[in-house]
Amino acid sequence: MRIVHKFDEFLFTIFPDAKEQTESSLISELENFYSFGSFKPSIKIEDGWVVVDIDTNKILSHEVDFQKVISLCEKGKYVEAKPMLQKLIAINPTNSDFHRIKGQILSDEGDQDGAINCLIDSLRWDSKNVWALIMMGNIFAKFKDDLLTAMKYYDQAKINH
Repeated sequence: MRIVHKFDEFLFTIFPDAKEQTESSLISELENFYSFGSFKPSIKIEDGWVVVDIDTNKILSHEVDFQKVISLCEKGKYVEAKPMLQKLIAINPTNSDFHRIKGQILSDEGDQDGAINCLIDSLRWDSKNVWALIMMGNIFAKFKDDLLTAMKYYDQAKINH
């Protein structure tokens, strides 16, 4: 998908958070607005126009595959879900939810340390991922008997919810 805006005063009216009204502040604002999860748009300013390219095909294909993984996990079919999830992570390691789901699978399989490592990766990509924060709290409370650490994660989840 390609979105084209005229680089003029009106553009700053519809994107008022580009406070400095400079190319770099506008690009930053447009990137924030047009990003979808870990997918960032390509933004260029040329000849008085702002061109935003979004790879919707890639976003949709990953979303379809991710929903298949979720469906398999809901049925407890982790053996089938894990290779698909690994492929998604290899293609796009910046997606926090891919790591979160991998952490959930490992936790359900009894590998709490592996789950913690995956959830930490999830939080490194999105420190506000509420579900990853809650899972970390649950693992520390239930399996590590560490309520102090669990509460740190629960408190962050509460702040970000």
